[in-house]
Amino acid sequence: MLQQESFQSRLRHCVQQVGTQKDFLEKTEISRSQLFRYLEGESLPTVDKVLKFAEASNTNISWLISGEGSPCKTDPSSLSFSYDLITTVIQLVEETLMEYTGPALTPAQKAMLMPMVHAEMELEKAVGLSENKFTKGHMHKIFDYIWSIKKSNLIDTYYEMSKRVLLHAKDLTQSEDVSVQVNNFISTAEQASIDYFSLPSSQAYYKRTEHGITEYNRHLLFKIMESVFCNIKSPKIKMLDVGCGSGKYMEYMHANYADRIEVLGVEPSELAFEKCKQKEKQGGIPTGSVFRKDASHLPFEKNSIEFAFSRNVLHWIPYVKEANTGTNKVFAEVARVLKPGGAFYFDAREGTHREFLPFNQMYSKQDVYDLAKTHGFKVLWIHTEDEPYFNDLIENKEEYHSRFKNAIRAFLIKA
Repeated sequence: MLQQESFQSRLRHCVQQVGTQKDFLEKTEISRSQLFRYLEGESLPTVDKVLKFAEASNTNISWLISGEGSPCKTDPSSLSFSYDLITTVIQLVEETLMEYTGPALTPAQKAMLMPMVHAEMELEKAVGLSENKFTKGHMHKIFDYIWSIKKSNLIDTYYEMSKRVLLHAKDLTQSEDVSVQVNNFISTAEQASIDYFSLPSSQAYYKRTEHGITEYNRHLLFKIMESVFCNIKSPKIKMLDVGCGSGKYMEYMHANYADRIEVLGVEPSELAFEKCKQKEKQGGIPTGSVFRKDASHLPFEKNSIEFAFSRNVLHWIPYVKEANTGTNKVFAEVARVLKPGGAFYFDAREGTHREFLPFNQMYSKQDVYDLAKTHGFKVLWIHTEDEPYFNDLIENKEEYHSRFKNAIRAFLIKA
């Protein structure tokens, strides 16, 4: 993410590359007062202006935004985004701002778009999303996320922590004051994710997923339940869906495994929780089986659950290895409510642990092993989707994974 202090020095580098301040102002078409505010750290430029700064000074746009890599455009270690893609995103930002029906964004909030859009592009490129699939929907997601942070009145906390590099969280958490800031940052991100799923941009997600279980997921669930029944011999198994969304997996389990499985769920977002209550009224899931709680505050007693299940949740939760909140808090809560020998299945987006963008957190196999060891689990199996374990799920799984093809799936047993 863009760090305000270092951005000032990076901008000075751009000015020096052009020559004089006057030359820089002419090339970038900004006023002297604007440049002064950027150099003094009084405000941050929007992404379209940063693109102009990079072009005028022949500087690597990725370095100017994030400070990573080299300022030289031709440096092989720099991120390889095309200017066409960046230009496309800028156009989408401008068009979306004109159409956006949510609360107006302040200049500071618009400035926050820059690092978030940059990080989003970084992820989309990593998972192979082509330029023509980067749409206004992506912009609305980012806008709604920022609005949620505004609603929580925690913009200052988020903005301050976004100026720090969370990859150095070990150093940050050694200081009690900074540790509090990191935890506040994580809490802010978690609440923003919860709010997001009750905003208009999430409606498309529910519409896309409300038609039941796909063939791919049916095969996947069968494979998961094989592991459950092989490892848990209880005649009746309490299954907790952590972040159950609209309750579709609970509904499927209740319909197909009611003789062995008692389904429970927790879901913090208002819109998804209401959809679960509708399923309860329609008889799809048992009445009173869903609780409006988040994954880090499970409303169950210690050692009361046999099987915890979580799909497409962890990538919304920040994982700072040395912090006792975020993903670590979720794992601690799951470990608390599971009985000894209980099972925990989850999946997430697979990738190298990276600087955190809230709704695109990625996990490596080593991250999973580290989390399991820290919270008293042993790993029964862990696989990525390109491994043979999943080859037999469905012949053409591309149909169901056209966007994110790098899932990591793990099945843990509580020691």
